[in-house]
Amino acid sequence: MEHAKLAKQAADDELLKLDKNKIAQLKGYKVPPTAVHGVFQAVVLLTGGRADDAKDWSASRKHVDLGFLHSLREFDVDDAMRAKKLGSKRARGIQTLLQKTGGEQAAERASIVALVLFRWVMACLQIYEALLQHAALQKEMEAQAEKEETDKARIGAAAEKHRQRIRPGESDGAAAAVEDDYDTEEHSAEHLVAEHRAKEAAARKIQGLHRGARAAR
Repeated sequence: MEHAKLAKQAADDELLKLDKNKIAQLKGYKVPPTAVHGVFQAVVLLTGGRADDAKDWSASRKHVDLGFLHSLREFDVDDAMRAKKLGSKRARGIQTLLQKTGGEQAAERASIVALVLFRWVMACLQIYEALLQHAALQKEMEAQAEKEETDKARIGAAAEKHRQRIRPGESDGAAAAVEDDYDTEEHSAEHLVAEHRAKEAAARKIQGLHRGARAAR
């Protein structure tokens, strides 16, 4: 995420370096270079514009304005995602569009404005991908935490049920043994209880052998 934020900040700073002369050159195109039109389509789509407007140069070049370009610095990718103006389908479409128009090199050959906007769009897409990854990780962590709580509850319930079945005089040791297994994720609650009972049986058997050995002496 930090790398994506730095790229976005650098792209925002480059927007401020655009001047009226560079903008005027683009506005003069009746039929712009493919890379120029492609980049402006990407900007329109990224900022929530209609796909039809993005395809039409006469509509796209309405955005070829210094104030609008400078205002892009205020564009918030997270807000666009929350408002459902930017989703995976649109993001993929923008990436495909930029690839078809020749990528960064084609934008650089076309004009400095196209290059700056290309880098800005790509920086925004980096932010988008980083936010998606963060959201997926957060969801996974929440699901894991919920699973751990569910497992603990099951183990606790099984342990309590087992305590009620233990004979008097054995409850403290048996309960402690079950509680020691609360954080063991490799076994289900039923397995833990069964394993504990097996250990108790084995311990009683060993004690019986020891008593038999002492008696034989």
